[in-house]
Amino acid sequence: MNASEHGFNPAFNMASIKQAFNEAVERVSTVRMPAPTRLRDLIRQIRAARTAAEERTVVNKECAYIRSTFREEDSVWRCRNIAKLLYIHMLGDLNSTTQFVIGLALCTLGAIASPGMARDLAAEVERLMKSPNAYIRKKAALCAFRIIRRVPELMEMFLPATRSLLTEKNHDCSESCENSQEPDPRGLLARA
Repeated sequence: MNASEHGFNPAFNMASIKQAFNEAVERVSTVRMPAPTRLRDLIRQIRAARTAAEERTVVNKECAYIRSTFREEDSVWRCRNIAKLLYIHMLGDLNSTTQFVIGLALCTLGAIASPGMARDLAAEVERLMKSPNAYIRKKAALCAFRIIRRVPELMEMFLPATRSLLTEKNHDCSESCENSQEPDPRGLLARA
């Protein structure tokens, strides 16, 4: 029995094996990962999920992709991925039973929301402006104020809830708007 009967080809020496291996590594390393999904698209996918299991599948798939991109040292999508991780981490926080978790989610949303995220979550913020808890109403009003600064066309959506806040006994919300460092917060209050 000779070596060629066992599948060994004497024409392949160690140098040619190393060269073939290096070429394969180059082909794999030049294949870049595709651009990640945008935050807006991720939010749409999560909201389109019909069951909690589908939602978890979407989130787990995106988290796995984000983990793989963080392994690269020169990831150009790092900011986008961090925003998606913040969104995924905050999923459900606006529906929490703890007022401080809701307040933190509203503060974060007001601080980092892109116009697309603000449009997608404006209905949730408006719902929270009608909450029986004064702390949540105040945080939601401040978040709505910041959302309106970013996306002025959403102002009409918040007007009914703002009117009810201005007529209630607890004046925290209106005082917060009046004491804000905006050039003319009274102009916004006057429109309400």
